[in-house]
Amino acid sequence: MSIPRVYAVGATPVASYVSYEIAKLSLQPKVPQVVLLLQDLKKLHRFLQNDSKLSFTTGGHRSDIQFMASGKPPTFGSDRLLEIENLIVGEPSRKSFSMSLNKYKKSTTPHSSILLLNPEFGLIENIYRYVWPDPSDRPQLYVGLTQQDRLKKVSEFEVKLMGSGPIHLSISPIPKNLPSYNYDDDVKYLQESIESNGLLGLLNNLKSDTVDHTIMPIFYPFGQLLLVRLRELFLASCIEPLAVLYGCQKYGELLKLEHTEGLVKSLLQEQISIFKKAYPFVENIPKSNKTLCIDELSVALWKRVKWMEHVNPKMQQDIQALNSTNVNSLNGYFVSLANYRKVACPLNQMMLSLIKDRALIGKNRALSDKYL
Repeated sequence: MSIPRVYAVGATPVASYVSYEIAKLSLQPKVPQVVLLLQDLKKLHRFLQNDSKLSFTTGGHRSDIQFMASGKPPTFGSDRLLEIENLIVGEPSRKSFSMSLNKYKKSTTPHSSILLLNPEFGLIENIYRYVWPDPSDRPQLYVGLTQQDRLKKVSEFEVKLMGSGPIHLSISPIPKNLPSYNYDDDVKYLQESIESNGLLGLLNNLKSDTVDHTIMPIFYPFGQLLLVRLRELFLASCIEPLAVLYGCQKYGELLKLEHTEGLVKSLLQEQISIFKKAYPFVENIPKSNKTLCIDELSVALWKRVKWMEHVNPKMQQDIQALNSTNVNSLNGYFVSLANYRKVACPLNQMMLSLIKDRALIGKNRALSDKYL
C-alpha cells in the first residue's frame, strides 16, 4: 500500500500537532511519510541538531518523533522541483500564509491538496486574487478549523497539549471558483474526496486507527462550515470593537449600556448586506436564513455577552499590551470586501478606523516621554 507523502509548513503549534497526529498513524513506516518544510536552512540546521525530532506533551506524557525535513522546496537531484501533492499550512497571519504559499507555489499543481489551518476571513479571496488568479491553475484548497488555545509552543521544537479531551478539526473543501458555488455539488464532492483524496484519507484514518489520537476530524460541506464561521464573524465584529470603544473592563459592561442594541443591529445589517452582495450563493445554502437573520443574530450576540460577562475583552487586552489586534480580520474583512465589490460600508469603516486610532493612541503614549 502506497502511503501519501504529506508536507507541512507553518509557525503555529497546530500545524506541528496535525503533522504529529498523521505521523502517528499505525500505517506509517518507522520514518513517517511527513516532511516538515522549515523556514530556512538555519532552522533546518537547528532541527537536525535536535536529532530531527519534534516533542509533544499530552496528559503529562512526552513523546518524541523523527521527521524528514527541508529548508527549501523539495527537488529531484539539485534543481528539478518535486511535486507536492499534499500540503498542510498553519501560519499566524494572512501575510505569512501568503508568503508560504508563494514559496511553494511552483511545487504544486491543480491536482495538489492544501489544508489551510485556521485561516482568517479574507485569506481565500487574497489567495485567489494574488497567488492563483486563474481558477484552472488552483490546487484544491481545504480549510481546517480547530481550537488554537489548546496547543502551546513550549520551545522551537516542542508543543504541549493543554486541557483534556479530543481536539475537533472541522474540515471542508473550498470551491476553486467561489461565485459559481453550488451546495448540492459541494456535498457530493466532499464525499468523493474523503474516499479518494490522499490527504483527507489520512485525516479520516485518525478516527478509526488502532493508535489513540487526540485530533478528531469532522468533515463538512463548504457551505455548512461557512455559515458557522460567518456567524462567529458577525458576533465578534460587533462585540470586540464595542468593548474597546466603550472602554469595557469586562464584556458584561456592554449589558448596562442604553444605546448599543440599535448600533449592533445597524452593524449586523450592513455586514449581512455586504456579504450577500459579494456572494449571492450564501442565500441558497440550507439554514442560511437563520445565520443571516438580524434578530436571531442580535439575540445570540447578547447571550454571548452574558455568557462572557466576567471575562476581560480580548481586543481591549491586546491594545493595552500594545499587541496587534485582529480588527483587520473582523470589521476590516467587511471593509475590504465592500471596497472590492464597490459597496458602501460606513459603519464598519468607522469601527475599523476608530479601533486603529485607539490602538495608535496607546502606542504613542508608550513611546512618549510624557507618559514614561
